[in-house]
Amino acid sequence: MLKPSDLDAATLMTSEVVHLAADLPLSKACRSLLDRGLSGAPVLDGAELVGEVDLALLLEATREGRPDTTPVGALAHPPATCAPDVPLFEACRQMVRARAHRLLVVGGGRVVGILAAIDVVRALAALDPTRLRWNPLTQTVEPAGE
Repeated sequence: MLKPSDLDAATLMTSEVVHLAADLPLSKACRSLLDRGLSGAPVLDGAELVGEVDLALLLEATREGRPDTTPVGALAHPPATCAPDVPLFEACRQMVRARAHRLLVVGGGRVVGILAAIDVVRALAALDPTRLRWNPLTQTVEPAGE
């Protein structure tokens, strides 16, 4: 049986990262995310992480009448990130603090994965619930007595 202390971002993340080029036009960025069923993606300028965008933000920009030629990099916001070796519960706390549904996992100066809230839910569902407790002060689930 898995224990919470066994889990970190690298264990739970999706390692096949779909990213958007910073110079990709708004309309193509929307289409790329929609075609893949994604709600957001990191934005790269070459190999450099410049931010991330959410599909909702891109669709809002489209509704506001931004030109289809607007580069997606102009709409990118600073991403919530973590290192691959961040323990599960610290990653959860980072998501809560950032009010984010995902963390970009950055190692060696590049995006190596994405840890989404659904990845955390799947991991928690596989854990023995007797090893977890709710902390009302931090509003998080934590290991019980580890």
